Amino acid sequence: MAGTPWPSWNSGDKKHMSRSRINALKVRALFAVPLMLAAGIGYAVADSAGAIVCAAASVVLALIIFRNADRMVLKQHGATLLSENAATGVHTVVSGLAGRTGVSKPNLYLISDPQPNLLVWGTKSDRSAIGLSPALLDLLSTEELAGVVGNAIHHIHTGETGPMTVLAAMVGVMIQISNIFRWSNLLGSKLVRAGTRDGASCDAFLWVLIAPVAAALVRTSLHRSRHFRADAAGAHLIGDATPLCAALRKIQARADCGASQSVSLATVHLFVCDPLSGANGSNMFRTHPKTGERLRRLVALGEAIDYFGRVIEIGPTLGREMR
Repeated sequence: MAGTPWPSWNSGDKKHMSRSRINALKVRALFAVPLMLAAGIGYAVADSAGAIVCAAASVVLALIIFRNADRMVLKQHGATLLSENAATGVHTVVSGLAGRTGVSKPNLYLISDPQPNLLVWGTKSDRSAIGLSPALLDLLSTEELAGVVGNAIHHIHTGETGPMTVLAAMVGVMIQISNIFRWSNLLGSKLVRAGTRDGASCDAFLWVLIAPVAAALVRTSLHRSRHFRADAAGAHLIGDATPLCAALRKIQARADCGASQSVSLATVHLFVCDPLSGANGSNMFRTHPKTGERLRRLVALGEAIDYFGRVIEIGPTLGREMR
């Protein structure tokens, strides 16, 4: 693994604790807002009785989503457990990086996607998981893989996977609801497909009503700057920004050749690189900053890591010479 681990990873523990609390609050807010909306709609329709019924239904649905969010992501991507015997090197890299941050080693899965990419999820840090596509394992070197895994470990370490996973499940449920309407005559006529947008199939009802609501949830819950923080953490963790830069370039080059056909709008934000960047469509569900900007920041960070690494090495020598 290239470079020397960043010497003060644990110096930001207070900041990480603060982010963990914020992300825990986000999970609660993701359930509280729909609960209040459901109660308000119920009250408008049937006064207090309607509010109670709608609120109760919202709570039951929230519990179902939370308990099954991880399995929803697994099913969405056809993920299969990656055994340690089948990929000893990958497990060694993940174990080492998880150990440095003090988090439980995440479960590793292979995802059924021809595009090289990595996604991370988990409603709780001790139930987190990382999914890797076979193409990613073939494409990246050990150092490059360590860089992108370090990025994923940061999301786990700060508790970001909680709201990310719950949000994926909620948007997934919204998409399923829209598909139910598509096959019904609820609106008095057949709801025809509106084609393919942002790399995923959709129908007219989804884009008229449900998509803006889902996109608003994504936009308000997840900020693109989290990728900058995760990139920096991944580079700090292995003590070198170069491998992550190389990995992002390789992954983005493949994504630009065409969007993945197996990625859902519900899970786009779970990936290290935007798997739909090569698709033609709206910017509604964009959850990643431009890769060029991420690379620019990583290059600047790499120069800082090299500089401070030299200071750390030279410091003791200068001290001895002065004495």
